[in-house]
Amino acid sequence: MTMLSFAIPGTVIGIAYIVAFNVPPFELTGTGLILVICFIFRNMPVGVRAGLAALSQLDKSLDEASLTLGANSWQTFRKIILPLLRPAILAALVYSFVRSMTAISAVIFLISSSQIWRRCADSFTPPLPEVRRRLGTRPQDRTPG
Repeated sequence: MTMLSFAIPGTVIGIAYIVAFNVPPFELTGTGLILVICFIFRNMPVGVRAGLAALSQLDKSLDEASLTLGANSWQTFRKIILPLLRPAILAALVYSFVRSMTAISAVIFLISSSQIWRRCADSFTPPLPEVRRRLGTRPQDRTPG
């Protein structure tokens, strides 16, 4: 089931997220949060497969030895299993990050260019009265030239 997101094209996922998250109470279309959610679910199979591959290489005697020496399940996971899985987890994170930075098909539908331009223009363009105040000019002070 986790591999299903690899079979679905990014365009379809983008449209599905718009349909799902464009109505209250989850009005997320046009926000950065929808991109994070999309890429987490889009790249989750990479992490799952890397984790399963690394877990399949671990010998059960590691768990048994830890339990025999008096550690509980949480200590075994934290002190033995997790350090052995760390390279696989790191590789999956790096792969997912690079894949997310190069994916564009879902982003086109989730954040449109007009929304990006409007946000950039709003954040970098000061209001016109502020510009006039700083320049010290008002429209009625100008003489026709």
